[in-house]
Amino acid sequence: YEFGVYGFLSPEMSNNFFDGSSVATWLGFSVTFLMRPVGGFVFGWFADRFGRRVACLVTMFGMLVATVGQGLVPTASCCGEGARTPGLVILLCLRVLQGVSVGGEIGPIVAYFAESAPHGRAALGTSFFLSSAVFAFVLASAAVQVELAIIGNDGMMSWGWRLPYLVAFVPGIITIWGRSKLPETPEFLMMKQAQAQEERDAAAAAEARETDASEDALPPGKRAAALVAGAALVNRAGVGQVLRHHALSVLVGFGSSVGGCSAFYSSIWATAHQAKRGLSQGQALWLSTVTMPVILVASIVLPWATDRWFDSDSRPLHTFGAVFVTLFAFPVFALLDAFPGDFWVAFVALAIVFGLAAGFGLTQAYHFCAELFPTNVRALGFGLTFNLAMSYIGGTSSLVESALDLEWHVAPGAYISALGLVSTAALLWCRRLRAQGRLPRYAPTGAEAIATVVEQAAGAQNEPAEHAGMRVDV
Repeated sequence: YEFGVYGFLSPEMSNNFFDGSSVATWLGFSVTFLMRPVGGFVFGWFADRFGRRVACLVTMFGMLVATVGQGLVPTASCCGEGARTPGLVILLCLRVLQGVSVGGEIGPIVAYFAESAPHGRAALGTSFFLSSAVFAFVLASAAVQVELAIIGNDGMMSWGWRLPYLVAFVPGIITIWGRSKLPETPEFLMMKQAQAQEERDAAAAAEARETDASEDALPPGKRAAALVAGAALVNRAGVGQVLRHHALSVLVGFGSSVGGCSAFYSSIWATAHQAKRGLSQGQALWLSTVTMPVILVASIVLPWATDRWFDSDSRPLHTFGAVFVTLFAFPVFALLDAFPGDFWVAFVALAIVFGLAAGFGLTQAYHFCAELFPTNVRALGFGLTFNLAMSYIGGTSSLVESALDLEWHVAPGAYISALGLVSTAALLWCRRLRAQGRLPRYAPTGAEAIATVVEQAAGAQNEPAEHAGMRVDV
């Protein structure tokens, strides 16, 4: 919601804080994304160590402070010229806090969705993250548009820009209360129990080595557990351990996400930018109001189809989305350049076609990246893949495209198509790696399947030792 408000209020933010500079305004927007990986690393590790629920609660509080705080920042128009520089500094600090909080939330919340979804509905369940985000963009666009219609451009420029930030206070408090009531995911709880058992087995193995100088003194079942007790160290993995053990997952996840991330945030920049290409601000907001529902529909259709026909494997339709971005981004911007200021051309090309490209390109990335990592490093791994792509590619798209647009109005489309091509190549590489058995798919188990696994594990205690060892390996 806050990202949408800032984007839709870019003219007001530019005049109040950045002396009318479009590039500086979008640079202020990009600051948030530059800080997202910091939050992703810190809270990703935190969520993998202490739980998804607590991490999501802390990050939501940070987002609420940053959003409402921006509506209270002093400006030259309300507090005199002496407030201009302090106001800009405070604004940028709040955007830094926003970036750390949002970056810290995305890994834990996607892991929560993936691990809590019913069996066979993992792709659709995870897509609710994007669906709720798109709905928030629709609310942001509607809030700005309604307020603009009521108080006009002068009122918005003077003081009205503050209201969309301030009204987030009440729903933010409700969200914090709601998150405090959420249970932890069964898959995470099961992982923590397994970690505790592994640590007990490791201690037993160490004690046996000290007393008998050999692991053969352990019973067969304990000996099998001791062989994997070292996994307890990986369960405490940091960034270095994730890169060492899941390097291919990180490369594929990052590459597969860049096209959709760029297309999604470019849709915000492009609709706002049309106000400088001949459309009124009201018409540009109408484009945004239509674009986001189109993205919302696309973000539901592909995950539903993934669960229905692809056994919740996001890779095939994620590839389709990347190809869609590659093929259509450049023609969309070519049409906008050929018919500047034409609302209906912008409506069809930008709101409909590019909206579908943004939705198709992004919606599968969440579940796809979540499946690249096991439970014990899923939130941190997500931060190293999707979060990095969203931060440094998606988040800087508006800045890069503003600079490219100064040279050639079609250049932003070429940039987005090139990134779509990178994602397509990464996903085709993923297909090859999985065919070779070099890139596992760690499908989140889901609460129903976990119950079955627990029952099977309980019955496995009487199995022969070699069977027990095989079960541990699986």
